[in-house]
Amino acid sequence: MGEKRRKPELSNMGPVSPMDANAKNKLWESSRTDKKGAELEHLIIKNNLNVANVPNSKLEYIPSKTSKVDVTLYGDKVKISGWKFLNTVSLSDHPYIHFELMVGRPNRQPKEPKVLKLTNIDKSKLRSTLDSELRNLNVNWDGLQSEADLDGIVNNITAIIGNSAIKSELPRNKQSKS
Repeated sequence: MGEKRRKPELSNMGPVSPMDANAKNKLWESSRTDKKGAELEHLIIKNNLNVANVPNSKLEYIPSKTSKVDVTLYGDKVKISGWKFLNTVSLSDHPYIHFELMVGRPNRQPKEPKVLKLTNIDKSKLRSTLDSELRNLNVNWDGLQSEADLDGIVNNITAIIGNSAIKSELPRNKQSKS
C-alpha cells in the first residue's frame, strides 16, 4: 500500500486577498495616499494583515499605465514570495500579478509594530511628512456620530504618525566587526 501523503489545510493558513482595491497608498508604492487607501490601511492595521506588494526597486517589470491600485494582502499564517507584475498582455485595464503561496509553517513570528527610537528619526523630515500626510486626511468633524467614528479617525491619525516616523528613519550605519 502506498504512503499516505498529508495534504496542507489551506483553510487554516489564514487570509490571502489579491484585489483591485482602486485605493492608492504609499504602503504599496502608489504616488500618494487617497481616502480609500487610508481606509484600507486602517483595515490592514486593524486586522493585522501584511501587504505582499514589493517596492518598485525590486520589480523587474512595472507596467507603464499602472496606478498601483492592485494590492495583495495576507495574514501571518501565510508565506508569500515572488510577488510581481507579469509582462503579459491583459484584457483588463489592470496587469496580471503573480506570486507564490508557500505551504507549511511560516519561518517568522507575527509582525510587531516597528517602534523607532527618537534618536533614529530625522525630526525635520518627520515634521514635513506628518504635515503633508495630515493635510491629505479628510475628516468630517461635523459628521461624527459615534465613538466608532472617532476611533476610526484616531486609528488613521495613529497610522499616519507611525508611517511618517518609519519614512523619516535615519539610515543605519553598519559597523564592521574587527
